[in-house]
Amino acid sequence: MALTNREAIHLGVIPCETNPKTGELSYLHDPFHSAAKATVGTRSDCLRHVCYDCQHEHHKHQKVRRGVLWE
Repeated sequence: MALTNREAIHLGVIPCETNPKTGELSYLHDPFHSAAKATVGTRSDCLRHVCYDCQHEHHKHQKVRRGVLWE
């Protein structure tokens, strides 16, 4: 059975917030695919924490900051 994003959070890991298949927001019940390594977006109310693969595939035109930032 695959680990879900919810279970990853309980283990202390921040999951990527992008569904790698669609580029849309991932949900807690979705399978965990990678830990978040970057923060994308410009407005503090629209930031998304993503893995490098999703950043390059789905967020390449957005501002990128390394690390998971909470603003």
